[in-house]
Amino acid sequence: MKIARKVLVAFVVSVATVAPVYSQAGKASADGETWEYLVVSFGKVYFSNPLTDPDSKSLGRSKLISFSEAGFIVAQEGMSVQRYMDTLGKFGWELVGVVGAIGGDQEMLFKRPYREGRSQKEAELIKKEAELLAKARSDLSTGELVDLDEVERIAARDQHRRSQEDRMRTALSSVTAFQFKIKSLSSSAASPKDSDVRVELVVDGTTNLLRDGNKYRASEAKKLAESAASTVMSAARVTETNTYGGDSSLAFYLGDVKVSVEVVITVNGKEKVVATKQTGGKW
Repeated sequence: MKIARKVLVAFVVSVATVAPVYSQAGKASADGETWEYLVVSFGKVYFSNPLTDPDSKSLGRSKLISFSEAGFIVAQEGMSVQRYMDTLGKFGWELVGVVGAIGGDQEMLFKRPYREGRSQKEAELIKKEAELLAKARSDLSTGELVDLDEVERIAARDQHRRSQEDRMRTALSSVTAFQFKIKSLSSSAASPKDSDVRVELVVDGTTNLLRDGNKYRASEAKKLAESAASTVMSAARVTETNTYGGDSSLAFYLGDVKVSVEVVITVNGKEKVVATKQTGGKW
């Protein structure tokens, strides 16, 4: 049952490290950006030597192992806390300070731009992880027959899906020419060897497209949608699928990575989709 315990630990880490995300409060900065904050303690920070700790070396957890072996840097690492912070970093949280200590435990302050609806989506993700963990525990405790290969396969598949989603989110965060609203972003890859990512984005074209109160040009809206989709493909380093006649809509359906962009204009408080662009390709 050692393998089963290893799988369960992976689930526990995933749930525990992102659960504090929902201790949040928004605050507007001078430039109009709104922030949310997270104060969390991972417990006491334990350090270990990557050269002498066999688990750290064999599992590849150390970030200093190469430097230590070469003699450039000889230091100990708080590898467990680093993993937790790496997880929060993937969800957009940045460490901005250490508030103090609680009985020897470090109290850390994280910050990220506030995005409406993001916490709800993260809550849904964590709920699914918790349900998987509960089911795995139930199967083990009730004596039900458990296929460890299948448990590990599902865990690896789900981890791969999250990795692909994180890769796309990172690409989107690097784009400065457009402000995207993520309508949906998900991976349904069947295995760690597959790619199957779909992202639906909304670009507000009100400022750039609207003229004389309620007029716009469809041709300009189309160019904006095409430019936004092309920028996302480039930022994510996705090569568009070659299709007969360069049909990007067909590339969308054939591509392992699917990008869909809607351009909207807001008039009298109502949003209207004025252009769309779909394309797709491979990482």
